[in-house]
Amino acid sequence: MNESSSSTDEAADKAASPNLEEPERCSCGHDRVHHMVSPMPTYTTWGTFWISLLGISATPIRLDFKCRICGEVFDFIRDEEELKKFL
Repeated sequence: MNESSSSTDEAADKAASPNLEEPERCSCGHDRVHHMVSPMPTYTTWGTFWISLLGISATPIRLDFKCRICGEVFDFIRDEEELKKFL
């Protein structure tokens, strides 16, 4: 087997299985599940209204992950199913 076929096999394996990828990390080395990483939600205008005036929970439209050590925003979520976990 030559080198080009082995590299295409590795590329095909990565494409077929995206869960093998390393999670995004900040420059400190923390990923989104580390205790020093805070989720920072972004809401629609109506969502902000309901949260600020009435205290009603709203689902965010985007969730950024910010490291509390280095201050870097390094990952985000926009998938509706995953965002509901942070309600």
